[in-house]
Amino acid sequence: ALEDTDCNYATVEQSIGSDGARLVEAVTGRGKNRRERNEDAYGKLRRLPDRRAVTLKLADRTANVESCWANQDGRLFMYWREYAEFRKVLKLLNSDPRAEKMWSHLDRLLSWRDA
Repeated sequence: ALEDTDCNYATVEQSIGSDGARLVEAVTGRGKNRRERNEDAYGKLRRLPDRRAVTLKLADRTANVESCWANQDGRLFMYWREYAEFRKVLKLLNSDPRAEKMWSHLDRLLSWRDA
């Protein structure tokens, strides 16, 4: 919501509360380009000891990739290119076995194999 709409933190906080807004902020990357935005989001996730934020980021990425498949969106290649780093960072932060189905689904969507 913070990246893709005119929503600001206060609006998100008012809508879903401070705990939810904090999680949304944790997965929102800021920067001049995609690389900076990803690094910012990964840094926030590392500093926030809350596995829910990692699960939220995983769910967001999965929804984005599913949308790319459904709409034949060219951003799919971008997500595929980023996936090894995305997976490495997030898997280190959240080894929650309940997230494994989500990881398996995203792996299939991006035809990714653990090397």
